Amino acid sequence: MAICRVFQNSDGSVRITRINLRARLEGIPQLSERDFLDQETTKDPSLAGLPFQDINEADIPANRVNRDKWRLQQVGNKFVCRVDNTVPDKPHPKQAMIDRANAATTVAELKAILVDLLRGT
Repeated sequence: MAICRVFQNSDGSVRITRINLRARLEGIPQLSERDFLDQETTKDPSLAGLPFQDINEADIPANRVNRDKWRLQQVGNKFVCRVDNTVPDKPHPKQAMIDRANAATTVAELKAILVDLLRGT
């Protein structure tokens, strides 16, 4: 069974590194999965110092819809990655613009919002 490395960010969210089979086959195939993950994770300096666990691929949710809510949890003597429904939903990326449009009371205000939207500000 394939393993992957789950890094835990300071806010509890996770970053997952999976084994790239093509890179492994083109590289040194005699490396163990953990040694290969060690080698691959040194390529990303943002992962340095983050705590991690190596877990089975089967212990990661198949449905990626709530990926921002995935958290590393200990179940018995092993770690799994599960959806934590207590994590609040991320706000809509254009929520500030939506709020401005809802609060607008004149056509001039709506035009200004439309111009900002078209300019990307």
